[in-house]
Amino acid sequence: MLKFIIQRAAYGFLVLIGVVWMVFTLFAFVPDPARELAGQNESQEVVDAIRSKYRLDQPYLPRLGYFLNDLSLISRHALKEGEPSFLDEKATRNVALYRGKESKLLLKTPYLGRSFLSNKHVSSIIS
Repeated sequence: MLKFIIQRAAYGFLVLIGVVWMVFTLFAFVPDPARELAGQNESQEVVDAIRSKYRLDQPYLPRLGYFLNDLSLISRHALKEGEPSFLDEKATRNVALYRGKESKLLLKTPYLGRSFLSNKHVSSIIS
């Protein structure tokens, strides 16, 4: 019975990872969301700033890695604010498991990012 429960939990986890990957991939290949947010008549500097803010200037695999890092309960984040993997301490409830010179390992609630429209944390909008 225990083997059956562990097997079902493992299958459920694999399905969850597959769904997260599929949703991320679908949204990764839509037309330029930075241009849509900025508007068609906005300057290229504004569009580039939006791309940088939402990590849209990164290649597919690093963006997927950052996305999975933000969703996971245990994650590694940079200490410098300019780094792509930086996480604001107020963004999630977290406990530092390890703090190094350049990064920290956190036990945290999943970070869902900021809303494109209101720039608020998505988790605060949901709750």
